[in-house]
Amino acid sequence: MTLSEGEGQGRRIVFLAVWLLLVGLAAGLLVQTRVLQVMDQYLQDALTRIQAPVAAPDGITLIDIDERSLQELGPWPWPRPVLAQLSHALRERGARLQVWDLVLPHEAPGDAALSRELAHPDVVVGQIAVLDPQVDSPPREGRLQPGPQAPDLCSRHAPVTGHLGLSPSLSAPHIGHLSATPDPDGLLRRIPAVICDQTHRYPQLALAAAIAATPDQAWQTTPGDWPLGPHQWLTRGPWRFALDADGYLPIPYQRPHSAWPAISASRLLDPAAALPSLN
Repeated sequence: MTLSEGEGQGRRIVFLAVWLLLVGLAAGLLVQTRVLQVMDQYLQDALTRIQAPVAAPDGITLIDIDERSLQELGPWPWPRPVLAQLSHALRERGARLQVWDLVLPHEAPGDAALSRELAHPDVVVGQIAVLDPQVDSPPREGRLQPGPQAPDLCSRHAPVTGHLGLSPSLSAPHIGHLSATPDPDGLLRRIPAVICDQTHRYPQLALAAAIAATPDQAWQTTPGDWPLGPHQWLTRGPWRFALDADGYLPIPYQRPHSAWPAISASRLLDPAAALPSLN
């Protein structure tokens, strides 16, 4: 072996050692990051359990599919004409924004009447992008509708493999995704703010509601105060959303369901029912 060959072999050994060191450091940082994420999740769970319930924000009323409504209007899902009547009744009673936490991927009788109600700019409906790689034969029903006014960001998520979109027989100007992304322990602590698929962006339902409520506003992002707060804030007019480092919306379990003002859906359809103001 010549001296030059020995030097070359030594350099290769040094390069390999440096490369292994860098790989080890990267793996250590990755493990540390995952450990910190899990610790943060459990800390959030513990703090949520011991904190006093937070009062519901003003201006939000839930329309409940409760036992009374199921007895009077029939089993869920209700016929499309009933949904159209609910939307019309909300608007007649002064509601300025309707956020429908449901998906309507199939055609059904009465779609014409419901489509006329959903076409109003004050209505937001849901859709689901399938992100779970373990779902066999993911559905592709309805049309997955992107949001042209969605924030210019993409949450980190698995590829979109299917969807439950809006039925071709219906029309709605504002649609937000309802895709759930549980943590490995099965608990749902956060959801992607914006799902990106190729060149399309799909905002989450709450972001789509902000778009519908403030059509002339623009999205803005500002740094947060991590680790004591979110990584960044996403704002649009008076609406403000906390985002983590992956572009996810943390779910603040700060109040029980009973803390929200709610109206039974069947009472909403009763013209003689005395209801609180929905203005």
